[in-house]
Amino acid sequence: MFNKTKEYMQKVKEQIRQYETTEDMHAQLSDMFRYWQEKYFKPRFFEIFGANNHLDFYWKPLAERIQKTGCRDVISFGSGDAQVEVGVAAGLKREGINDFRFHCVELSPVQIKRAQEFVKKAGLEDNFVFVEADFNTWVSNEQMFAGAMCHHALHHVLDLEHLIASIRAALHPQGCFVSIDVVGRNGHMRWPEALELIEYIWRFLPEEKRYHHILKTLDKEYVNRDCSTQGFEGIRSQDILPILNQNFKFEKFFAFGNLVDVFTSRGYGANYNSNDELDKAFIDFIQYLNDLLIDLGHIKPTRMCAVMVLEDKEPVRTYKNWTPEFCIRMPDLPS
Repeated sequence: MFNKTKEYMQKVKEQIRQYETTEDMHAQLSDMFRYWQEKYFKPRFFEIFGANNHLDFYWKPLAERIQKTGCRDVISFGSGDAQVEVGVAAGLKREGINDFRFHCVELSPVQIKRAQEFVKKAGLEDNFVFVEADFNTWVSNEQMFAGAMCHHALHHVLDLEHLIASIRAALHPQGCFVSIDVVGRNGHMRWPEALELIEYIWRFLPEEKRYHHILKTLDKEYVNRDCSTQGFEGIRSQDILPILNQNFKFEKFFAFGNLVDVFTSRGYGANYNSNDELDKAFIDFIQYLNDLLIDLGHIKPTRMCAVMVLEDKEPVRTYKNWTPEFCIRMPDLPS
């Protein structure tokens, strides 16, 4: 049984408070992130998933499983204001699937209220069911789902073992679990091998490139911040991929990120201008270095997109040889 300690309940309050005034986290993405996304992420993403964006990535496998299983229920964990889920629902409808039920599990009553308003505006009230619940303790109550999704929410889960076991139990045997998430070091920190490189690069950066736009600080030295000290941000990121690998078969898998995350992030990304050739050349170099060091096994990717199933499948489709097993960065063993 999951133990809801006083410290845990305080983190719950902080997690809910985080999104009370922030309605669109993606609005903070930098222009340089979008440059990187268009040039490096999207071509590889499309090659593996045949999807142009995250909405296609979710609705296509969910539609396939609804049609394959005959089950009309799908579920999303950490659905927030449900804007992503409404976009996924629109894709299902375009595919001619109209009688589905989208179950949205969300911790924050503030976000659920926003979601209900958004769903109503989209005319999808009959297709959505909202569940206010903590997915550290959620169980399906024998409800079976054709598919489950979790969009950038697994890295907020403390009891990953419970949630993943509950998803497995709730899925139809021919169902799927689809997720995009962060799988780097806990708290979005850098592992030592990546931190060392970033600290070397930092020495060459002019002062204006070291400004953190979210925290409003000038970081003369790179600060390896632990974002999990408040709320659940990245609370067990490094455990996500190993646990998924133990519980699912991967149908399609794309891993990416690490060094380049720092320089395209919400914090530092705005220091770089996609109209500046030198800035673009710098990001291009960081991405080249990032890929090279992953190829060599020196660093590991920090993000993933994955379509997972329960039954045995053909070999997983990946970018290069970056399989889930290859991309796992095991924590350092104590000396």
